[in-house]
Amino acid sequence: MVQVATLGFRGEALASIASVSQVELKTYFAGEELGTHLRLEGGEHKLYKSIACPEGTSIEVANLFYNIPARRKFLKSARTEAAYVGDYVARMLLARPEISFKYISNRNLVYHSVGDGILKNTAFSIYGKEILPNILETHFENGYILIYGFIGDEKLSRPNRKDQSFFVNGRYIRSPLLSNALHASYETLLMTGRYPFAVINICISSREVDVNVHPAKLEVRFAQEERVAGAVIEACKNALKNIRIPEVSIKIPNASFENMQNIEPLNNTQEPINSLRIRSERNEVKAAFMPFGSERPASFKVKESAYEIPHFSISSPTVSKPEAEQSEIFEAECQNTFGEQPLTVLGQAFKSYWIIQQEDSLYFIDQHAMHERKLYEQFIGQNETISKQPLLSPELLQLTSIEYDILLQHLGTLHALGFDWESFGETAIRISSVPSVFANAKVGLLLRDILEELRRKGRTTVQEIKREAIIRAACKHAVKAGDLLQKDEIISLLEEYKIGKIPITCPHGRPIIVRLSHHELKKLFKRII
Repeated sequence: MVQVATLGFRGEALASIASVSQVELKTYFAGEELGTHLRLEGGEHKLYKSIACPEGTSIEVANLFYNIPARRKFLKSARTEAAYVGDYVARMLLARPEISFKYISNRNLVYHSVGDGILKNTAFSIYGKEILPNILETHFENGYILIYGFIGDEKLSRPNRKDQSFFVNGRYIRSPLLSNALHASYETLLMTGRYPFAVINICISSREVDVNVHPAKLEVRFAQEERVAGAVIEACKNALKNIRIPEVSIKIPNASFENMQNIEPLNNTQEPINSLRIRSERNEVKAAFMPFGSERPASFKVKESAYEIPHFSISSPTVSKPEAEQSEIFEAECQNTFGEQPLTVLGQAFKSYWIIQQEDSLYFIDQHAMHERKLYEQFIGQNETISKQPLLSPELLQLTSIEYDILLQHLGTLHALGFDWESFGETAIRISSVPSVFANAKVGLLLRDILEELRRKGRTTVQEIKREAIIRAACKHAVKAGDLLQKDEIISLLEEYKIGKIPITCPHGRPIIVRLSHHELKKLFKRII
């Protein structure tokens, strides 16, 4: 075959489904005198007659594999299987916005598209209104290919690629080529580990695409892959030029009336906060992350040990081993202090690494890793107990079928973590409280990230989820490589490490400090052998 211009014959698939389930079909074509009513059980006709019914087609499938127990026992839970079906149906809605679809699962309405041909309205019926302010329309045409649809800005980024929908000539496909091209168009606009939201339609000559790569028809092969990928990149980059400058708003922290009564007025005699020139976005956590010179909270806990600072060796550098598995997130291996000898700051290399001298040793310190570890220990020390923070205004969040299934599978874990919500539709929830540890986070983004973590790891503990989230917060708000710090700011942080026992790896397990002794330095210059 030279080209395939249709989606293929779908009657065979429907007949296969009817052979292992109970199917009821009602259909009426405009202009006909009557419609048709058909019922099948295990592939056998039980009813066939003409009836009066609304225009359109209704297909109901029940008791899948009821007649094949060997297959039925390998199905996942009904809720999980329904989530998979719902996810695929959602792609069909996006593929044909000119058709009104109504998807009902267990007598509950899940999706109902308008069918007015407007893609944005169809997306609204699936993802909810939260996406509308953050989508960018894309349109590109060069005579070889036509690309249209929309992509999300950085606020609509996801922890995985599941909310990326690609269609080629009306066919839903999964394509690493197109997904990578989409991601490449964002360049530095997205944080590491975040992926764009997208609904992209591609119209191209059927001679330029092979749809018979896989029996499921979810994979295709393009005759000129680089040309197609380049067109996707250009289309998305053009859309990203229209990103609006975000409006600045002041967020009032959530607090109960009782707590507000206990707020004390500012004391002008208090010491000024040593900001370390931290960017304005880090101010959201200034109540949780103390300045360098402040006292350590009484609740701060670490486990002392005789962990030595690693020595630097040219032939084979010895660095600290990654953190051991922790039974409690409040326990960690700790370094010996620098000692009482004075420290001399010699300078900062590459705006990232401090060079410190103490007696006969030189220390090379990663400023981001050191500050990140300090913030992590500080935040952990202040939040040993998990408490809930009620939201002044409940937040409505529209989940996908798969996300909602994960939510229901981990109800106990999420409630124990501090989330409270109520159902607000088939896959929508209204969140009323969040973990107090993350009171300043964006609720929707936080919950989606946690659901993705649960999907990847399966069963996990509340403490593990909390620890991962705190690691991300500490990394985000620590000083970055490239920040030029003042000498007194460096000394202030070093004093923290002299006073308290703080682990010498960052929360990700990378080393903070390496040491080069005077003896090793002499060996480098062949002064000793």
